[in-house]
Amino acid sequence: MKTNRVLAYCPCCRQTRRFTRVKIHHGVHAAITAVTFGLWSVSWLAVTAGHWLWPWKCKTCGGNEPDFRRTRAAAADAPAPETAPESTPAVVPTPESVTAG
Repeated sequence: MKTNRVLAYCPCCRQTRRFTRVKIHHGVHAAITAVTFGLWSVSWLAVTAGHWLWPWKCKTCGGNEPDFRRTRAAAADAPAPETAPESTPAVVPTPESVTAG
């Protein structure tokens, strides 16, 4: 079987983990469907639907909802959030201060 592997954040493990995605061999399923006169098509449909709904699987816990936006490398490279500088009150000249000076 051919698999794709990627690192992603696993919400179940709460860590960056390796996720895999297995490719479906549609040729094998088509051949089995032909031999069984279409009975295998139900199983083939279930496998394909499962692959569409949950394509990735965590190798550690089996979770199937990776968060590709939150990886350890991305979190380490991200700059720390900046705090807004405290605002100082702006000095607005009044008509008296302009004419007095």
